[in-house]
Amino acid sequence: MKKTIISIVVLIVILSVILGCSILYTNGIAPVTKDSKKVSFTVPKGSSYLSLATSLKEEGLIKNETFYKIYIKLNNPTNLDANTYILDTNMGVKKIVDVLNKGENVDNVKLTFKEGTNIRSVVSVISKNTNNKAKDVYSLLKDDDY
Repeated sequence: MKKTIISIVVLIVILSVILGCSILYTNGIAPVTKDSKKVSFTVPKGSSYLSLATSLKEEGLIKNETFYKIYIKLNNPTNLDANTYILDTNMGVKKIVDVLNKGENVDNVKLTFKEGTNIRSVVSVISKNTNNKAKDVYSLLKDDDY
């Protein structure tokens, strides 16, 4: 009888520890906030998912570096391109890793200029495909230092 009670107590303690750890882990990889705040996040060339932990924490994109690293070890994402990504504080670790793995939300614009295009056409293409105004592009192109 005594052994049965001890076994039940040990089983309850083990289950409580497992439940507590899973709650901590789930909370640790959850979004930092429910509010949306876009963050431009740059992945340097030669980076690994594990090496990004500190930067993600400093940018306020993840709650905890340790739980982020555990998630990376458990899921082993493979594809990571050096680029600038638009991430959000309401994404959580899973969504952030998915975006980085798929190369989504990249803050790049590809522009093509036909050979022989004049400067007005170049400025027009730049202003239509970016957040830059034609006036600002002209100013920059006239800048000798640029």
